[in-house]
Amino acid sequence: MFEAREFLRKKLIGKKVNVTVDYIRPASPATETVPAFSERTCATVTIGGINIAEALVSKGLATVIRYRQDDDQRSSHYDELLAAEARAIKNGKGLHSKKEVPIHRVADISGDTQKAKQFLPFLQRAGRSEAVVEYVFSGSRLKLYLPKETCLITFLLAGIECPRGARNLPGLVQEGEPFSEEATLFTKELVLQREVGHLPSCFLYVEG
Repeated sequence: MFEAREFLRKKLIGKKVNVTVDYIRPASPATETVPAFSERTCATVTIGGINIAEALVSKGLATVIRYRQDDDQRSSHYDELLAAEARAIKNGKGLHSKKEVPIHRVADISGDTQKAKQFLPFLQRAGRSEAVVEYVFSGSRLKLYLPKETCLITFLLAGIECPRGARNLPGLVQEGEPFSEEATLFTKELVLQREVGHLPSCFLYVEG
């Protein structure tokens, strides 16, 4: 759900949080109706005294898992989650609203060279664009989400060249160049999932 993702991104990216492990779900094999799951660590995450799970539920952006009465593996704040869900249902928040659910359609042109080239003049005329960094391929190659244009597109930072990272080729793994991992990590820590507001398009090259 787009709204839930955006709530978490804006609330948590770049922030320090408190994590309390509530329980660990052991791995489970696949059945005819349920896929296999690896071991899962389930925890309560808080920031500034706010329980993130409870905040999601209260806004109608998540629902509470129901457990058997004899199942002790549950959130340490289970009662609070149920109360938050009851309020969200009563107030018609998010998933519980009777209004039509908004549909977010995003055009992914990051792998379409022709469409990306057609889109470039539009960005250049706009002069400045706001975006969210969806993925970092390398120190200088990023996938951006442009909310106003509702599209995903790949950008190269103009004027620089970062070391190439390791690549999986048919039959072999090509080792990365020196400092490629450091460059990628630096860019991730700086901009991944962050808003890069008023991004000058003249500083970027659009790649399909």
